[in-house]
Amino acid sequence: MASIDLNADVGEYSSAGVDANIVEQQLRRDTALMPYISSANIACGAHAGDIITMRETVRIAGEHNVAIGAHPGFADRENFGRRSMQLSPDEIYQLVTSQLSQLQQVVHDEGRIITHVKPHGALYNMSAQQEDMSTAILRACADITPNVLIVGLSGSRFLQVAADQGFSVRAEAFADRRYQADGSLAPRELPNAVISSPPEAAGQALAIALGQSITTITGEQIRLRAETICLHGDSDNAASAAMQLNRLLASNGVSIGLT
Repeated sequence: MASIDLNADVGEYSSAGVDANIVEQQLRRDTALMPYISSANIACGAHAGDIITMRETVRIAGEHNVAIGAHPGFADRENFGRRSMQLSPDEIYQLVTSQLSQLQQVVHDEGRIITHVKPHGALYNMSAQQEDMSTAILRACADITPNVLIVGLSGSRFLQVAADQGFSVRAEAFADRRYQADGSLAPRELPNAVISSPPEAAGQALAIALGQSITTITGEQIRLRAETICLHGDSDNAASAAMQLNRLLASNGVSIGLT
């Protein structure tokens, strides 16, 4: 039976200065998602999250035996870490080190471990192409979480640099994002860059898991090598989409679990 890891970005909210009902709603959303994924990428306090949300997310991941990953991003909450920022390698190192250290302490207190690191948003996309940024992120990983898997865009420079440095890597593809012909993600500002239909997202994920081609945003057919597939957890239908994806994968002989 084929197998694929299914991951989701979670804990992407904050508890301070936010209406308690909104916080509870987001926690319920993440909780509902957990039974259908095998890895969780937890916001570490920069683009989103704080110590309280990290602790709650680590707890619910533990209850569902979901692997815990760090999801560091740019400190730009206003733009949810999706705006490109020009920082020096040392600044990138400090940015990532701070976030990994915070989550590491929470995970240690809860008796768990960080299994993987996956950059968020613009940090993810920029490091996919820029070797100096990749090196700075990986230097932080080596110092704080030296035995983690590194998760990044399939075919990216980031994964190649990580592999060259001796890290185990996990190539990632997205269920709910459109791709360009070169295998990069279609920019979010383009129409239809995000797949909002759960059945359509599930269909794309199945094709990726089976090694089949998918259709790019401009109509080309490409194949992506991936050991893990991401389903974004910040949408209202995230749990429903994950459930549909589970069922579709299972009915086609693909199990969900760490690869």
